[in-house]
Amino acid sequence: MTEFIVPSLLNLLDPFNIILMLLGLAGGIIIGALPGLSATMGVALMVPATFAMSPTSGLVMLGAIYVGAIYGGANSAILICTPGTPSSVATTFDGWPLTKRGEADAALYTSLLSSAFGGIVGVTGLITATDIIAQCAGKLATKT
Repeated sequence: MTEFIVPSLLNLLDPFNIILMLLGLAGGIIIGALPGLSATMGVALMVPATFAMSPTSGLVMLGAIYVGAIYGGANSAILICTPGTPSSVATTFDGWPLTKRGEADAALYTSLLSSAFGGIVGVTGLITATDIIAQCAGKLATKT
């Protein structure tokens, strides 16, 4: 498993992929902040744009859109008490009262840090458990 981590990181450091990450993240934040557009819908809308890309570049862009939309949904939940994505409903419970008290910047910073920390922990856990999950899936596939 570890033999795939270094080539993957080198692939992510490709300048084209970095540009796609930044554009996808910015677009995802906008999509997430608009109530009624979910992260899944944003990814689905952008799938046709990835047909001309390499698979790696397409997945990088779609992943960035998804992550940006999940974070962007918290912005409207905090600022106007309308969650942009279904996953940001709970953010309205604490974010909106902070905005009414004039502490919207604290709520937005907390949302950003929580989203970044959760993403890092989630990706680290997924990378760590990928080998175990693949072995279990292989065993289940041979039984059927």
